[in-house]
Amino acid sequence: MVVRRDDGSEVLRVPAGEPMIAGDLLASVRAELDRLTVEEFLAAWRDR
Repeated sequence: MVVRRDDGSEVLRVPAGEPMIAGDLLASVRAELDRLTVEEFLAAWRDR
């Protein structure tokens, strides 16, 4: 949600989407961080 700084009124609201997608992405990132070096991880995500 985007709100105005001066009065706090809502400007834009975007649906969050499917609740499991964010959790699945986080689990995937954590698994990659466990098995890849920092350089490999950055290279893999730079290409996405």
